[in-house]
Amino acid sequence: MSAELIPTIFLISTRKNFYMRIYLASWGNPLEWGGAKYRHGPVGNAYYSYTTLPFMVREYGVDKAIIIALDSVITARGQAPSKEVLGCAEQVGLVVSNNSIKPGEVRDYSEWVGRASKYMECVAARSVGNDLAGRLSVVIAPYVGLREGVAYGVGKDVRPDVYLTHALVRVLDVLGGSLRDVGELIVDITHGINYTPYLTIELGKMLASLALALNGSRPNYAVGIRIFNAVEVGVEGEVRVYDVHNIGELRMDRYYLDPIITAVYTNAKSLDEDELAVIGSLMMNAPVALIQSCKDLLKQEAGTLLPEDLSYSKLLGTVSVERLGNDYVIKHPRYVRPVVVYAKAFTRALCTSLMNQSSAKNLLQSYVPAVELKDAVAPYFEKVSKASEVIVRNALDTLRELLKEKAPVQLQVTPTSIVCNRNELRNFMAHAGFYIKKERGIYIEKTRGISWIDVKIEGNDVKVGHYRNWDSVKKFITDCLTKQLTPKTQ
Repeated sequence: MSAELIPTIFLISTRKNFYMRIYLASWGNPLEWGGAKYRHGPVGNAYYSYTTLPFMVREYGVDKAIIIALDSVITARGQAPSKEVLGCAEQVGLVVSNNSIKPGEVRDYSEWVGRASKYMECVAARSVGNDLAGRLSVVIAPYVGLREGVAYGVGKDVRPDVYLTHALVRVLDVLGGSLRDVGELIVDITHGINYTPYLTIELGKMLASLALALNGSRPNYAVGIRIFNAVEVGVEGEVRVYDVHNIGELRMDRYYLDPIITAVYTNAKSLDEDELAVIGSLMMNAPVALIQSCKDLLKQEAGTLLPEDLSYSKLLGTVSVERLGNDYVIKHPRYVRPVVVYAKAFTRALCTSLMNQSSAKNLLQSYVPAVELKDAVAPYFEKVSKASEVIVRNALDTLRELLKEKAPVQLQVTPTSIVCNRNELRNFMAHAGFYIKKERGIYIEKTRGISWIDVKIEGNDVKVGHYRNWDSVKKFITDCLTKQLTPKTQ
């Protein structure tokens, strides 16, 4: 039975418990794409187009589509490009000649990206029609290499993952506050080239993790990722036929910490003390330290996921376009690794959620009931690992035992210099940043000159205070993070 051919129209999903489903696709050179038939298989719906876009938005009901294309897309050629694609190139003012396109005269990189973006917006819109109006965005990311005489990504130590740096910054702009509502990412790598499919999947994992951080207070929260690719299976007349396959699925219910560990290991100097303290507090199971480090981080930057110097406009401004004879050179004097950008965004996403939660639960006062603190912070550590959550819950539950014992009314820290070593790090992590030693039935404040706790008993409540020696604790956390929790340089 032949597949039913469906007009390319967009249907809004009727999912219960609304969350956003984002379509994320890597695109290469559309001049090389011809008309094709996309389908699930021999039986089912099928769509004619030169992209998978109509098929994906119709079959999976995406709420927003984001196309990531290379800046090299406007210096390209194809053997038999479609009239629609060539028409788009002409429409936006590109120089079209012998099935190839060039940008013409360009003053700076912002103009270069602008022309590439308009071109790809036209290609996408002609493919899917007007049904995604207001829900379709194009992101232009740097290419590294030589294309049609133009040298792209020229600069000291610049690597292909500069694509991911620009894509992440720009997609955060595009999504804005709606990132918090993302529940699923559909990643389509069918039209990607070279390294872009892999880096786009990495982008999807980073975005899912950032959405998870923004929803840190929600227990059992997860973001789904489905990865698609189309495989050519035959020809019908002169039309090539592709089956679209779901080639992988991820359930992101844990923070994606690998890139953050890499950032600390390889580029710790690119992260400031507050960012390192947030990362360390999270990895060391220390809820009070996490709250205090988040307060420090957001003191000057509340409401944004990236510092001002990493805004998209500033990022574009660091790239230059220079003439070299009849061609151009695209130079990147400043190269920021994507793992650093992600680490900075992650710490701010996590802290934004935690500070909002702490304010709503009145956890920013001098002393907080241990039970209330436990219920508020445990979901954040659940997304690190189940072990982290158990450590935090057990440590705060253990403090309740002070009510049953002959404990002082108040156990208070005194400022002290704390040197990171494996034993103290183990105690800090194993007791969620709280450590009280009991000798001969008496609780003592100091163990080898170090106190990790500020607690007082009021009636039937055990209340936890913030670290009074916070500067020393903060230095201990950042030293341990950079010296003990990351691999030593070979």
